Amino acid sequence: MKIFLIGMPGSGKSSLGKQLAESLELPFIDLDDIIIKNEELNIPEIFSKFGEDYFRIKERKALHGVNQIFQEFVMATGGGAPCFFDNMAYINENGISIFIDVAPHIIAKRMTASEIEERPLFSNVKHHELAEELDNKLKVRRAYYEQAQHTLQGNNIEVDDLLNLIKNSDI
Repeated sequence: MKIFLIGMPGSGKSSLGKQLAESLELPFIDLDDIIIKNEELNIPEIFSKFGEDYFRIKERKALHGVNQIFQEFVMATGGGAPCFFDNMAYINENGISIFIDVAPHIIAKRMTASEIEERPLFSNVKHHELAEELDNKLKVRRAYYEQAQHTLQGNNIEVDDLLNLIKNSDI
């Protein structure tokens, strides 16, 4: 079983993914962590040194690489991963995609200043402007996210919600 969690930065993909992987006894993979390991730079450094286009190419390569190496996993993709190249189609062809749909104002409340700084697309955004910026980004990305095979919508999604979705969907 290959499960890909997609959604906005800060929606809970990584924390939910770790819990889901543990519950299903599968490896957990954070796609951003793979890129950081491969590049030996953190995400802001990659964006700063090489730009977003370079990052998206490395992100696609990491997505394909992990999929080819592992037979089963739960993966938290980066927020933009489904929106570039043929990544969303690739995800759907190779596993189960679940869109973690959390309201931008809730994500903004959750994010600390240091978490915002770690996200290059939001690092120059003031905290009081973050909800609006997340909402604008979601409007662009929603068309990609909605291609997911399943959607979990809510502002307090827990691992049991994912487990119930999997159980009730014959995944």
